[in-house]
Amino acid sequence: MRPDDNRLAAADPALPGLATVLDPAALLARLGGPWGSGGSAEVTYLRYKPGTSLVAGLRITDDGGRSRQAFAVAYRPVAVEKIAKVVRAGERDDVGRGTAVDRAAGLALGEATADRHLPGVRAVLAGAGALVPLVYKPGRRWVAVADGDGGRVLVKVHRPAAAAAHVAAHRLLAGAGLPTADLGRVSGRGVVRTAFVPGTPLDLLGEAGLWGTVGGILAALHAAPVPPGAPAGSAPADPTAALASAVVAVRAIVPAAGERARCAAAAARQVLTGRAAVALVHGDLSADQVIVRPDLLIVRPDLLDGGPAGPGAGSVTGVRPTDAEVVGAAGGAARAGAGQAPLTLVDLDRGGVADPLTDLASWSAAEVVAGRAPAAADPAEVLGPLLDGYRAAGGRVDHRALAARTAAALLQRATEPFRRHERGWSDRVSELVGAAHRLAVTAAARPTAGGPRPARLGGARGAGPAAGVTRGAGPGPGVAGGAEPAPPAAPAPAAPGEPAAAVPVDRAATAPIDHVAPAPGRLPDEIVDGEHRYTLVRTWPRGSDHALVELAPAGADADAGVDARPPVAGQWFADPAALDRAAAAAPTPARPLGRVLLQPAGADARLPALAAVLALPGARLVAHRPGRRAVVRVTGPGTGTGPGTEFVKVVRPSRGPAMARRAGYVRAVLGDAVPELLDHRGAARGVLRWSDVGGSTLLAVGADPARPLAELRAGWAAAGHLVTALHAADPDPDLARHDVEEELTAVTAWLGPAVHHGLLDPGRVATARDAVAAALRAVPDRPLLGVLHRDLHDKQLLLRPDGTVGMIDVDTLAVGERALDVANLLVHLDLRRRQGLLSPARAAAARAALRAVLPADPRLWDRVPAYAAATRLRLAGVYAFRPRWRRLAHDLLGLVAAPAGGAPPR
Repeated sequence: MRPDDNRLAAADPALPGLATVLDPAALLARLGGPWGSGGSAEVTYLRYKPGTSLVAGLRITDDGGRSRQAFAVAYRPVAVEKIAKVVRAGERDDVGRGTAVDRAAGLALGEATADRHLPGVRAVLAGAGALVPLVYKPGRRWVAVADGDGGRVLVKVHRPAAAAAHVAAHRLLAGAGLPTADLGRVSGRGVVRTAFVPGTPLDLLGEAGLWGTVGGILAALHAAPVPPGAPAGSAPADPTAALASAVVAVRAIVPAAGERARCAAAAARQVLTGRAAVALVHGDLSADQVIVRPDLLIVRPDLLDGGPAGPGAGSVTGVRPTDAEVVGAAGGAARAGAGQAPLTLVDLDRGGVADPLTDLASWSAAEVVAGRAPAAADPAEVLGPLLDGYRAAGGRVDHRALAARTAAALLQRATEPFRRHERGWSDRVSELVGAAHRLAVTAAARPTAGGPRPARLGGARGAGPAAGVTRGAGPGPGVAGGAEPAPPAAPAPAAPGEPAAAVPVDRAATAPIDHVAPAPGRLPDEIVDGEHRYTLVRTWPRGSDHALVELAPAGADADAGVDARPPVAGQWFADPAALDRAAAAAPTPARPLGRVLLQPAGADARLPALAAVLALPGARLVAHRPGRRAVVRVTGPGTGTGPGTEFVKVVRPSRGPAMARRAGYVRAVLGDAVPELLDHRGAARGVLRWSDVGGSTLLAVGADPARPLAELRAGWAAAGHLVTALHAADPDPDLARHDVEEELTAVTAWLGPAVHHGLLDPGRVATARDAVAAALRAVPDRPLLGVLHRDLHDKQLLLRPDGTVGMIDVDTLAVGERALDVANLLVHLDLRRRQGLLSPARAAAARAALRAVLPADPRLWDRVPAYAAATRLRLAGVYAFRPRWRRLAHDLLGLVAAPAGGAPPR
């Protein structure tokens, strides 16, 4: 097996057959009896749900050289009903060789004719003559070329329930004048036939001389009237659901890339949310779905290298389409020759009504994924003459939105190397996620509207649009009046005493902030439930219309530490319908109250193991972020480890195995300074039992005037040595990279919602983020990198009775500039002084003790001010959502937006 496959199999013990499916030779040896001996198999497609199933498409070649399409699946062995359905489907297969199963291992192997989700495959093959299979994605789609009554036809088999939508999409786009294949017979078993289109896919031609013509065709499609009741396409204006699914898919196969994928999705979503442009779209456009008519493939020497048509144009075609051969702005298509258009667009399954930039973004992302364009390229560079042709034919492009839409498309395609089972798929997935992240963050940092067109990075792909592309006569597709979006007007000033409105600021530094109108209602500072009163303590915004909240019974002080009264978790929703859906799914005793879903006693549908953990003797809920994680302190023998205390973290099951692996790594680096994972068996269920490192937090030591100053100094010195040891460790290969763009994304994730809810002044936020972004991006040639904690402060470090220091919450490790952790510690010391929790003298003593033991490397200290400013700005967003400390949030923002002399702490 390949190394990537080995890692995936080891991380999912719930699927014991997973490794066998990924090793075709082992699979045939185990279940390949019906296919004879001496054959071979190749994985052509994969689909994976962690802990549930792995589905593979296979090409099995027998010892006589004949190939058949097949599927294999690994289920949980306890999924007996699913395995039984596979067996029953095999028994109905009277055309192929049915199925073979190993019930004990949850394994099944079957021919495509036994695919229970695609009954049309068996129907087609039962009556087929000459037929050439092309594509098989088990349970999704099967494609072949066959001989029909009027010539060759393309046969597609979909799930029966999905076929009608695909047919409707085809008819919608063909009716709008898109040059495509004629639709043929449609059967009730999901079988759809279209005319076969002779020619060569554009991606195989190696040049882009016809790309301008494609751009003109797209512009005409996007300008076509949208019929009433037309179906939605594959990329709705609100990309939230699609981006969330993409992040989940990435995390499932490359956990180390999950956080970067999440950041990319957040940045892209902020740019695209609220974009209202819609048009008819292909929905999944790429160069391989454009068929070039055979007579256009003659190369003429007089058109090569700067001939009459311009550089590069003749290397693709010697017959240039004329005005009569392309789709005009009115949507009509004149067919050349015997009726076939010069260029034919195929595979319209995802067509419908969506953002017109979907097609441009899809093309650009497909070029990057296929390796035909560099991952770092701007979409305008990748699209080249296609974009020229699009604009020349009347298409309008918001380049900021195009970049964000392309980032979204890249993120959704990032798992394709795994789905195709390419060698080294893990690295390639990470590379594509990185490309999506860079593009999304860059888009978010651009002005919010109508900025200058990005410069090309190198030579153009061709000479621009092909001759004769008809220009659109009306408004550009999806943009009212044909104009690119204008910058939003500034609102009137707020009345005295009212919070400033969350207005757009046309600055690159603030573009990622969510500048939509304030949601109905705001996060409440207090909730009254009968005789009980709860105050808002902490908030974790999930965008502008949803937030996770921590509430404390009135009078409790959650900032005092773990001895405070137990918190009550909840979720706030701007949308009452979203609240209703969440309440319907939540277990008792969760209940809605106003616009908050209270989730006391660990009531959490997305953390199914939490209730059982809280039922242990001596269990006490310490922290709970609904749907994300919970921490439970268990005292006594309740977990079978004898007397003492341990902490149990409950997370989503998909995160458990990666956290367990990271625990082993950091334990090997820092020894008993970090908690020990006591039991790996619960990781697959999202339950991780940790030892108690013991001691008091450095915050508690500093805040207690009875603790000697010498003890405080010694504790911070020990902490400095521990942090240095972590920074100097050899990084684990699975650790993600946390660079300055990730840090800016983390900052923005807090500032955007704070501005939206009127908690921070948008102008000051704009100024502050501008300064922070400039400072962070001034990265030296040789930055001092290391393994980072990434969320390090004085409540994560504990001074133990023997004078050593322990470190907790080590599940956010990453590789980045060491200055980030150091700045976090120094800024938190200053924060505690401002909160009144540390006296100025004790804060200064702690700071001096820490600095004295840290490396004197200027590469560290030269970067601390930039990261300190970023930390202060992030904390301004964090504390803006804590009513008790809201004034402090404004002070922190002021330190960055208009520093009163002096550098950030060093």
